[in-house]
Amino acid sequence: MVTQVPIYRFGPGGPVQVDTATLVGEDEQRYLSPDRLRTAYQTLRQWSADAAQVNTDWPAMSTLQKDNATRETIRRLGLFLDRFADLLLMEGRSE
Repeated sequence: MVTQVPIYRFGPGGPVQVDTATLVGEDEQRYLSPDRLRTAYQTLRQWSADAAQVNTDWPAMSTLQKDNATRETIRRLGLFLDRFADLLLMEGRSE
C-alpha cells in the first residue's frame, strides 16, 4: 500500500505551500500507527470483557464452544501483536 500525505510549509499567515509526499514501507506504517492505536483501544477493552466472560463460562461450555473460544483467542492475539508492532514502530524501536 502507498499513502499520500500533505506536507505544509508555513509562513506568517499560516500555510503558504502544500506538497505531497508518498510514504511506503516502514515510513507509511509509522504515519498510520497513531490512528490504528486509537481505533484499537476500544476493541481491546471489549476483548478484555469477552475474555472475562469466557473464563466465567468455561466450566459449562461444550468442547465445540471451547474450541471456538480458543480459536478466537488465537486470532485476537495475532491482531494484538500486529498492533503492538505498530506501537514499537511508532516509537522508533523496530530495529
